[in-house]
Amino acid sequence: VYFTSRNNELIAVRAESGDEAWRFPIASGNASAVYADETLFVAGSDGSVYALDPANGSEKWTHALGAETGRTPAFA
Repeated sequence: VYFTSRNNELIAVRAESGDEAWRFPIASGNASAVYADETLFVAGSDGSVYALDPANGSEKWTHALGAETGRTPAFA
């Protein structure tokens, strides 16, 4: 289970136990993560979009957008 916090973190919680799995520290608290193609996509509070490994939160890639979007990415 993934959610963003008002502290600009993306937090992963194990559904079976409720234990925290990992945190990603610069996700926008106004946006949700999107899961697609075995990747989590999240808008950063720093004006970038991040692609993360959903298993451990490691960064696959990042792209600077030039401005904070504060919105949930869309996948089509």
